[in-house]
Amino acid sequence: MKHKAFFSLKTRITVAIIGVLIISLSSITFFIINEVKHEMASAINDNAMNLLDATRNHVESLHSSILYHEKIMFARREIELQNNVMLVNSMITNAYKRYQSGELTELEAQRRATADIAHARYSEGIGYFWVNDTTKPYPLMVVHPFMPELIGSAMDDTIYFHGLGEEKNVGQAFVNVCLKEGEGFVDYLWPKPIPEGRTELRQKMSYVKLFKPWGWIVGSGVYVDDIQADVQNRIKAVIADLNKMVHKQKIGESGYFFVFNAEKDMLAHPNLAGQSVSHLVNPTTGNYLFDELSEAAHKAQSYTYDWDKPGFEGEFRFPKKVFMTYYEPLGWYIGSSVYKDDFEIIIQKMISTILIFSFSLIIIALVIALLVSRSITNPLNMLVQSISQTNEEGLPVDPIPMTHTKEIIVLSNTINKMIHSVSQSREELLRAKERAEESNKLKSAFLANLSHEIRTPMNGVLGFSRLLQDSDLTSDMRHSYLSVIEKSGERMLNIINDLVDISKIESGQTVLSLSSVNLNELFRELYTIFKPLVDEKGLQLYIENRLPENIIIVKTDRSKIVAILSNLIKNAIKFTNKGCIWCGCRVTDGFFEFWVKDEGVGIPEDRINSIFDRFVQADISDEKVYEGAGLGLTISKAFVGMLGGKMWVQSQENKGSQFYFTLPIKAD
Repeated sequence: MKHKAFFSLKTRITVAIIGVLIISLSSITFFIINEVKHEMASAINDNAMNLLDATRNHVESLHSSILYHEKIMFARREIELQNNVMLVNSMITNAYKRYQSGELTELEAQRRATADIAHARYSEGIGYFWVNDTTKPYPLMVVHPFMPELIGSAMDDTIYFHGLGEEKNVGQAFVNVCLKEGEGFVDYLWPKPIPEGRTELRQKMSYVKLFKPWGWIVGSGVYVDDIQADVQNRIKAVIADLNKMVHKQKIGESGYFFVFNAEKDMLAHPNLAGQSVSHLVNPTTGNYLFDELSEAAHKAQSYTYDWDKPGFEGEFRFPKKVFMTYYEPLGWYIGSSVYKDDFEIIIQKMISTILIFSFSLIIIALVIALLVSRSITNPLNMLVQSISQTNEEGLPVDPIPMTHTKEIIVLSNTINKMIHSVSQSREELLRAKERAEESNKLKSAFLANLSHEIRTPMNGVLGFSRLLQDSDLTSDMRHSYLSVIEKSGERMLNIINDLVDISKIESGQTVLSLSSVNLNELFRELYTIFKPLVDEKGLQLYIENRLPENIIIVKTDRSKIVAILSNLIKNAIKFTNKGCIWCGCRVTDGFFEFWVKDEGVGIPEDRINSIFDRFVQADISDEKVYEGAGLGLTISKAFVGMLGGKMWVQSQENKGSQFYFTLPIKAD
C-alpha cells in the first residue's frame, strides 16, 4: 500500500513541488547571503560617504548664505552712512544759507554748524561725524567729538597714516576722493570709542562728502568688527542648525557626522559640541586623534581606529571608520563615522531574516503543494466516482463538478484599479506639496521685499518730517524736504496700487474700458512724462513710430496700455546707467507690435523664464539692489493678455533688454 501511495498523482505532485522549492531556495539563499554581506557593507560605506557629501554641500550652502548676509550688511551700512552724512550736510547748508541771508556772520554760522555736528549721533550713540578741510599737503581737523585734542591741528600725526590698507595718510585720502568725485568711501585703521575710552587701531570704512562753499569734508564711518559681529552671530546660527541635524542623521545604530575647526573645537557633535577635543588621544597609536583626522581630511582618505560607543563609554575597543573632508573657506573639518559592529549586526540580522524567510517559504510551499495537488486530484476522483456510480442506463447518478478562475481575474482587476487610484492620489499630493512650497517661498520673498520697499520711503517721510520741525528752515529747504516726502509717499502709493492691481487680476475683478486711442498722441504724452526722468540720469529717449497714417487709432483700454508702456519705460530707466532708451510701435501680421529697448544691465540667462513671475526682479544680485516690489512685469503681462495680445523679452546681460508686446488691430 505504501508503494502504491508513493506512485499516486497527489504524492508525486507534492514531492515535486517541495523538491524544486527546496533546491531553488537553498541556492538562492546561499548567493543572497554572500551578496548581502558585500552589498550591505558597500551600502553602509556609501551611506556614510553620502552623508559626508550632503553635510559638506549643506555647509557650503550655509557658507554662501553667510557671505550673502555679509555683503548685504556692508551694503546697508554704506547706504546708512550716505543718508546720515547727507542729513549732516543739510545742517551745514542751513547754517550757510543763514550766513548768506545776513542773519549770521560766516564765523557764527560755522560755529553753529560745528556745534550741531559735534552733538549729532546715531546707532544708539555709537555713530558720530567729523569735519576736516581741504588744506594741502595735510588737511586740518575742524570737528571730532571723541578726540577734541585733534581739532585745529593738521592731520599729519602718525595716527592718520593708516589709510587705504597701506601706510598712506587718511586725511589726504579724504581730500583726494572729495576733490575728484565730490564724495566717496575710504578704508583705514582708527581707534574705536568704547565706554572705557578708546581701543587700539581697528579697520574702519567711512563715507566722506565735500561741502564746497566752506571747503569742508564731512564724514562718518562704521567699524568692520561691528559688521563682523553680526556675521559671527549668523555663523553661530549655522552651527546650531548643524547640531540639530546631527541628532537626526544617523548611520546604523551609532554612526553620525561631526564638524570641528582648525583649533580642534568641536562645532557639531551628538555630545561633544562646544568642547575642545585637542587633548583626545588615539588609544592605538598614542597620537592626538584629531591631528590624525585632520591629516586624513586633507588627503581625502578614510581613517579607522578603535573608540568607545554609546552604552559603552570609556571602552575604547570598537573599530570605527571615519570618512573625512576639509572645507577650506571656513577652515572646517567634516567627518562621517560608522561603527563596524553596527553594520555587522545588521548583516547578521539580514541573514537571520533570510533564513527564517526561506524556512517559512518551505512550510508555506508544503501547504500550497498539498492544496494544489488536492485541487487537481479531487476533481479527478470525483469524476471517477461520478462515472463509476451509474444508473441502470449507464449514466452518472450525480452531476460532474465544474471549476473556474474568474475570481482571480476580478481580484487582479480590482488591485490594478486600486494601484491606479493610489498612484493618482500620490501624484496629486506631490503636486499639492510643490504648490504649497512654492506658495510659501513666494510669500516669504514677498513679505521681505514688501517690508524693504515700505520701510525705505517711510524712513524718508519720517526723517524729513522731523527736519521740517526746525523753525530755522528756509522756504527752499522746506520745499526740498516736502518734495522728498512727496516722492516717498508716491513710491508707497505705487506699491499699494501694484498690490491692488495684482489682487484684482488674480480674483478676476479687472474690468476693461475700451475706447479709441490715438497712438501718436499717446507716445507724445509718454515722451513728455518721462523726458525729465531720462534727462536726470543723463540718458536719451527716442520714440520710433512706424505706423501708416491711416492706422494710428486702436480700440483698447487706454489706462492699461499706458500702464504697460509706463512700467516698461520705468524699468528701462531704472536699469540703464548710460546710453539710450527707445520705444515705438509698428504693424505686423494684423497686430500692433510695441517695443521698449534699453542699453542697461540686461537680464541673466537663468532668469529670463521667471522675469514675469510675481515678486521677481531681474536685478537681484549681491552687488546692487534696485527698488520695486517685483509686480510691474506680472501686471503688464496680465493686462496684455486681457487685451488679446502677448508679451515677451529678449535680453543679453550687460548689453540691454528689449521688451515686446502686441495688441490686435480693431476697427474704430
